[in-house]
Amino acid sequence: MKLERQKEKYKLGLIAILLAGSCLFTYYFHAVLGTGSVFTHFFYIPIILASLWWRRKGLGVALFLAIFLVFGYHFLRDYVVTANDYVRALMFVVIGFVAATLSERIAKAQKRSAHLTAVLHAIQGINQLIIREKNPGKLLKGVCNDLIETRSYRNAWIALLDTSGDLVTTAEAGLGKEFLPMIDYLKCGQMSLCGKKALKQSEIIVTEDPLSMCADCPLSAMTGGRGAMTARLEYDGKVYGPLCVSASRDLTADEEEQALLKVIAGDISFAFHSLELGEELKKHREREHLEQLVEERTAQLDNVNEQLKQHISERKHVEEALRESKNQYRILFNNTGDAIFIQEVDGGFLQVNQMACERLGYSQEELLQIKPHNITTPEHSKQIPKRINKILQKSHLIFETVQVTRDGKKIPTEVSSQLIEYAGKSAILSIARDITKRKKAEAEKRKLVSQLQQAQRMEAIGTLAGGIAHDFNNILSPIIGYSELTLIDLPQDSRVRGNIHEVLNAGRRAKELVKQILTFSRQSEQERKPVQINLIVKEVLTLMHSLLPATIEIRQNILATGKVLADATQIHQVMMNLCTNAYHAMREKGGVLEVSMSDVDLDSGSTEVRPPELAPGPYVRVTVSDTGCGMNCAVMDRIFEPYYTTKEEGDGNGMGLAMVHGIVKSHNGAITVYSEPGKSSTFHVFFPKIESTEGVAEIDSSLDEIPRGKGRILLVDDEKALVDIDKNILEHLGYEAVTRTSSIEALEAFRARPEKYDLVITDMTMPNMTGTELAKELMSIRSDIPVILCTGFSDRINKDRATAMGIRKLLMKPVAIREMAEGIRHVLDRSHE
Repeated sequence: MKLERQKEKYKLGLIAILLAGSCLFTYYFHAVLGTGSVFTHFFYIPIILASLWWRRKGLGVALFLAIFLVFGYHFLRDYVVTANDYVRALMFVVIGFVAATLSERIAKAQKRSAHLTAVLHAIQGINQLIIREKNPGKLLKGVCNDLIETRSYRNAWIALLDTSGDLVTTAEAGLGKEFLPMIDYLKCGQMSLCGKKALKQSEIIVTEDPLSMCADCPLSAMTGGRGAMTARLEYDGKVYGPLCVSASRDLTADEEEQALLKVIAGDISFAFHSLELGEELKKHREREHLEQLVEERTAQLDNVNEQLKQHISERKHVEEALRESKNQYRILFNNTGDAIFIQEVDGGFLQVNQMACERLGYSQEELLQIKPHNITTPEHSKQIPKRINKILQKSHLIFETVQVTRDGKKIPTEVSSQLIEYAGKSAILSIARDITKRKKAEAEKRKLVSQLQQAQRMEAIGTLAGGIAHDFNNILSPIIGYSELTLIDLPQDSRVRGNIHEVLNAGRRAKELVKQILTFSRQSEQERKPVQINLIVKEVLTLMHSLLPATIEIRQNILATGKVLADATQIHQVMMNLCTNAYHAMREKGGVLEVSMSDVDLDSGSTEVRPPELAPGPYVRVTVSDTGCGMNCAVMDRIFEPYYTTKEEGDGNGMGLAMVHGIVKSHNGAITVYSEPGKSSTFHVFFPKIESTEGVAEIDSSLDEIPRGKGRILLVDDEKALVDIDKNILEHLGYEAVTRTSSIEALEAFRARPEKYDLVITDMTMPNMTGTELAKELMSIRSDIPVILCTGFSDRINKDRATAMGIRKLLMKPVAIREMAEGIRHVLDRSHE
């Protein structure tokens, strides 16, 4: 208020200054300058300002200035007032009237705008409250508070009634304890006169003087000369109760305010309708969820329900439904696939289902007499108190245990326990599921993982073996080469000639060993040729003599001399695995390992028993028997399965006999086994015998009559030792050798004079540029240049690939002198054709 008074003083002061200035300017222009033509102009500004500030009061200022103008002209013009003077005076009045009218309209527009803004804020606040609040009591209280805060109502109250008109709840704002009598009034079934009228019609009930018009209302004495508005809360024909507010009589008589209250009442009604729909939808969803659970857990209930629906009468619907519910519970409880136990928190079982009895081998009466630790293994029984404490703390617990049946069988079990109320006291409901199959699956998974790891280890060992064999070839090459050169240079009667022969034979055996290593690592093709198995069997037995302990006696009876078409390395592997298997059967107590071999004729007239998968004909039979622990029928049925083993963990991977079976089958043979538990085991292996030895290549190890020749050969190898020995061999054979230990240098030397060379011999694996890449570059310079490629092993080259690339010959290291000489002559002779 002080600030408003201060502003009024400033306005009065400014008007006074403007009026005084206008008078001074008028006098100056009239008395000093002798003209009055601008006299009225100085009074327009104070007239307009006063009218805008004070509206009708400003009009008084205009009338005052008009009178002042007339009398001023009267005195200044010697008491003569003309028509123009009255016109000017009238203009002042008109200007003041227009300015005052505009000011009033602006003020009304501002008031109207402020009113509409407040109305919107009220509606927005209540709507936000309706959207946010889902509790009916809090919603009513929030609406009352919002009406007082946004509409400046003195108080507001709402009574929520049920369909019969009884009071459900109330909410108020601005009344406090003074509203308590009204609550008692409403609880008694009474209603104020304005409330009764509002409940019967949809229009707003306006009470101008509640004190006189609603004398029986407990709140009438508190209105204090104010008016009241009452609205009906109603949506879609359903009446929820009255909404009553108290405010100034000007506000309650305002039609817009009444419309606002009606809109608010409609929003509140819609909110209650939405809450009712939400509750119904929630109940409907809960009911659907329960029905779905029942359908999933008990498929047979559908048929039972259909049968029950045909016999239910309306009079006994509730009783029949209750009996059916109990029956369904009993069926679900006793026919579920899991065992169910209800037990006391600190005692025995209160209830068990049929599955629990069947699984554990007890009757229901017997189970109710024992306690949980009686059906649990000792190590898991110790955990029972701890698990009960966790269930009491968390109300639910899932754990694994091992239950014991009446006959001592152990059953891996997954238990889901929950704290419930049973017969008026706390109990524990446990659902026990047999997880024997799951445990077996997990064990099988672990076994498969172990097998995969074993396979990866075997693959790594094979890769390592291949690398060692590859490097060993480079070592053997100079040993064999220099031995052969030495034999050539030594006289026939030299005493050291025999020693060199032994060195050369050892090198050749090492060469064959390397081939076996490459075969093992799958880095060399398996070649089958006619072999005498008796020699391989004797070699294996000789090796086993040095490996087996003295407690195991080895007996042999090798009578067969026939040949079979086979891979010698794989036959060696078959014999080693069979002998090793026999050793494992006898290593604890010792015994006799007997290996026999004979030629048999399995035709229709033979007395020999022929395995069903073999065709009639001649065979070589190898028999391996032991006096060990033997096998039963179940073990014999599975011994040839991959990874099946009866050995302890760490004694083998179960692939030995499976590999034997696979090798024998791949040679068109068969293997049979006979065993008695605790006595012995005998394996019979049959290989088809061949009579003709046509196509058998005999290795000529003599150094006589080796083909020689002439020509210039470019020799390329990154190993200097190999370059030196190969150069000596080439020169001994009559050729001129130009050597390079770098493929790049060799390419440059050839590029300088390509016509200079008759042949190129290159290693395969070299840094910077491989032998195949070098051959390609050389042939791009000179297409007719013959190339021989030497390699200890490469998975990127074989005979067919080399031929397709234009390479004339592929030699495998270590290369013997005869093999080198014949290969060179073969290539050079064909290039000259």
